[in-house]
Amino acid sequence: MADHLSGELTSVAVPKTALLACECGIEGCWPLLAAITFTEDSVVWDRFEQPFRRTRDYAGFGPFRFERERYDRALLELSEAIRDSCESHDFRDRQRPKVL
Repeated sequence: MADHLSGELTSVAVPKTALLACECGIEGCWPLLAAITFTEDSVVWDRFEQPFRRTRDYAGFGPFRFERERYDRALLELSEAIRDSCESHDFRDRQRPKVL
């Protein structure tokens, strides 16, 4: 998650990061995209878009500015919480679905 919200998973082909997605869990399904820009002191989310609704205007949405130190700390805490949650579940004890 930290890699995702730090913009490390963006590319030249897809220079924006999906911040929200469809409830189906597939990242490319109806995502809300934003550019994430980092400076030494801040992080900015802006240039929002929904690629399947090109006519929707997000000009009044954002930009959202975060203090870099607090942003980095929040990502670290989120990553730790996700890791701890995964470690607390023993997925091996779950019954496997029966194949018909």
